[in-house]
Amino acid sequence: MKYRFLAIVSIIAFVMSTASCKSQKLAGDWSGRIPQGLGSTPLVLHLQQTGNAWQGTMDSPDQKAFGIPLSTVTVIGDSLSLTIENLLLSYRGKLQNDSIVGEFRQGRFGTAMTLYRGLDGAKAYRPQTPVPPFPYEVEDVDIPHKSADITIVGTLTYPKETAHTKGTVILISGSGLQDRDETIFEHKPFAVLADELTRHGYAVLRCDDRNFGESTGDAALATTDTLATDIESELAFMRKHYPQLTKKVFLLGHSEGGIIAPIVARQIGGVTGLVLVGAPSVKGSEILLSQNAAIEEATTGQPQSPAKRAAMEELIRLATLPGDSTEVSKRIEAYSRANASILLPSELTEEMREQGIKLITAQMSNPWIKHFLTYDPARVLDIASAEYTKHPLPATLAIYGGVDTQVLQEVNMPLMKELLGVNGTGSRNKVVYLPEINHIMQRAIMGTPNEYGFLDETVAPELIQTIKDFLDSL
Repeated sequence: MKYRFLAIVSIIAFVMSTASCKSQKLAGDWSGRIPQGLGSTPLVLHLQQTGNAWQGTMDSPDQKAFGIPLSTVTVIGDSLSLTIENLLLSYRGKLQNDSIVGEFRQGRFGTAMTLYRGLDGAKAYRPQTPVPPFPYEVEDVDIPHKSADITIVGTLTYPKETAHTKGTVILISGSGLQDRDETIFEHKPFAVLADELTRHGYAVLRCDDRNFGESTGDAALATTDTLATDIESELAFMRKHYPQLTKKVFLLGHSEGGIIAPIVARQIGGVTGLVLVGAPSVKGSEILLSQNAAIEEATTGQPQSPAKRAAMEELIRLATLPGDSTEVSKRIEAYSRANASILLPSELTEEMREQGIKLITAQMSNPWIKHFLTYDPARVLDIASAEYTKHPLPATLAIYGGVDTQVLQEVNMPLMKELLGVNGTGSRNKVVYLPEINHIMQRAIMGTPNEYGFLDETVAPELIQTIKDFLDSL
């Protein structure tokens, strides 16, 4: 009996020791992403053990909330449960190798969630971003500008069997300085498009904008017309150095790139087709006004006030009056400062208010915005236009998203249909409406810029397929 008792004690001690070792493995940093609809939100846990007691904190990086104390932390063997009572939040999970597999709950919302040791689990989830090795050729190219002392640097991808290449697609980015992948919130939409189209048989050229990434040149005075010459240089380079890939050439423009693409096609000629994604068909002034109102309403839930609309219209008027950048900057800053209570949210601190005034001044007083606000893309999009008689508009596909809050489909799509004559018989042009797509080509719910980073998808598969089908038809 004595030895049996000792054996039982030894077993209990061994089990307790094993459980203690397992529980100790739960101490440290853990991270993961909470799946929510079309996206996911990062979450980080910091767990500490002092004797038999556990405590910890939680971070929610997207909400800029760090060090939130955990109300309770219970560890039994390899099982973990925790709560944050004032947030109605809980998590229960079980250690499996170097991860904790469990369930996250907050209020009525619940979902399966895995936590991973360390901080990498909270990194943005971008499943579409292409990673090597690639089943096609990848080359870095340095492209001399046709007239300026500028080198445009980019990446060219093309099928290994060049003889079977369907043609070359040149990608043209939207407004603002962009890298060749059009990177935003760790999404790389141009890298995804290049990968998809190259696997489908097309060569694809994507480049860093001038004065960004590896490209050189001055972008301070550049306008949309200036940027069009960069694309003309890219096209000339491809035709000279890769004639076997350029029997057919397509221009794919996103946002402002959708303004540039038809300019280049009309100027240079020989372009087989255009793809315009979220492209303006109205003047930039109307784009800015409709965009500002749509984002404000989607964000606040309230329609933009007549006073805010009037203030925006006055900013546009001041930005387009004659004068150099210094004069424009002075009158924009003076007006913004006098009308800050209308232009900026009332809850801003004094410091944030000052930052807002400086941001408005900088955005509304550069040469690019002045050109953009007054430029009318209809003059190059209109198939009946007599302004461009040398080179007709090639076959064009325009794609608009139903939740695009930057280039609104209700403002731009009707006119685009009219300009492209898509309702006429025998037209090769197409205008496609994708109801769930936002401005940067993702399936989305709200469509506002603050949702872009939350979404896991980079480019909607239906948008990619729409582009492939159109290119293949030409």
